[in-house]
Amino acid sequence: MPRYATYLLVFSMSDLHGTGSEQQEATLEFIDHWLSTLHLHASGAPILIVGTFADRVREYKQHEAISVKLHAKISTNPAFANVAHNKEQNLWFWPVDNTKSA
Repeated sequence: MPRYATYLLVFSMSDLHGTGSEQQEATLEFIDHWLSTLHLHASGAPILIVGTFADRVREYKQHEAISVKLHAKISTNPAFANVAHNKEQNLWFWPVDNTKSA
């Protein structure tokens, strides 16, 4: 894992919206774990967090709620300084619609 790369950490937004708290916590732990791994092996590399299934979780308010949960979990992670903020949408991830192709 070279530090001279950009890393995409991908998760399903469906897992952080409208599902049981066990699934939400497991997804947040997954993200936190990979951030820690990237910090350990590729410290300083830029990280973009990508949320899939924007076609299922469509409303911006839902994206905001996911971003708040995500920020609460990862803001204390040592790799947080390398996580790119989605300034255009003011989110800590980039929502991606799975129904769109190239």
